[in-house]
Amino acid sequence: SEIKPEIVLMDINMPGMNGLDVIKEVSNKSPFTKFIIISGYDEFQYAQKAIQLKAFDYLLKPIDKKNLFVVMENAINSAVNEKKSYMASEINMNENLSIAEESVNFIYKNYTDSELSLKSMANKLHVSESYLTRVIKKKANMSFSELLTKVRIEAAISLMLSDTSLSNL
Repeated sequence: SEIKPEIVLMDINMPGMNGLDVIKEVSNKSPFTKFIIISGYDEFQYAQKAIQLKAFDYLLKPIDKKNLFVVMENAINSAVNEKKSYMASEINMNENLSIAEESVNFIYKNYTDSELSLKSMANKLHVSESYLTRVIKKKANMSFSELLTKVRIEAAISLMLSDTSLSNL
């Protein structure tokens, strides 16, 4: 398991790899990590490159401790909020997927019901008709009525192929 810190404090000049290279390398594996560069270099090109690499902040030495703590707190809050937002969107996508799967399964199980409609299905699944329309379209790449018709035709073909008395006609 890789370590994915929420914040990283580092200098531009380090043995082996410079701080900007570290940001490039780690950002791909840990997108929520916030980098705070602490440097003695008051050169625009370093700060500009750090900003391009989405460093959270660029602090010059000597460091003001109060300012450092404020920047660290802001960085942690930013990382935590981004993670929460990401997790919430993942959960929401999974819920949408499960409702989509549930609705397609519902059609396959109930296609023989002549009363089956988008409205009756939405009521059974406790979602709105417009929402159900969107998730079915996204999951099956067709509308509710197209999917229901497809399932009924597949069932009819299967029935005709399995019934030997019909195959002799």
